[in-house]
Amino acid sequence: ALHRQLPQTGPPSLDHLLRIPYLFESSETIIDRETFKVLLSEALREALQQVRQMKAQEGAALQEDCLNRIATLRSELGVIEGQLATILTDYHERLRQRVQELLGDTQLDENRLLQEVALLADRSNINEEIVRLHSHLEQMESLLRDAGQADGRRLDFLTQEMHREVNTLGSKTGDLGTIRTVIGMKTEIGKLKEQVQNVE
Repeated sequence: ALHRQLPQTGPPSLDHLLRIPYLFESSETIIDRETFKVLLSEALREALQQVRQMKAQEGAALQEDCLNRIATLRSELGVIEGQLATILTDYHERLRQRVQELLGDTQLDENRLLQEVALLADRSNINEEIVRLHSHLEQMESLLRDAGQADGRRLDFLTQEMHREVNTLGSKTGDLGTIRTVIGMKTEIGKLKEQVQNVE
């Protein structure tokens, strides 16, 4: 209309329209709450599903590692159990040789020697520790294999108890082979403890 009224002006172009500020902006913001809610719910559902999947994979790997360590501990405990009779016999023989060296030609009192061996055997009896370790390993395996959620605090407590039993076992025996096995067990229990602390 202005162009027609003002004959000396050029015809209007798209460029003129684009120069007008806010011409193509809506003055009112329209929020489609339902669409927004649907999109957000879908995104959240997908994110939670991915987290659940990741946690399940992590849990399966954690379970497998812990069960492998329990199997290793059982095997090492079996080695110690297998050495029990030999440990006492070896100690008896070493004590006999040592006393004989000290006494020289003097006659060795066999009864006194047997009393000393029996006293040592009683002090160094590790059967209680072995039984408790077996019990702790069974409880831990049962917790890990249970279909429900594992209790991380209980698993942590069991690793502490196992560590205590292995320490006692190591302090009661003077056998070098058993001490080596005990050191290996302590290493495995330490790794097991680190793993169960990741159980939520």
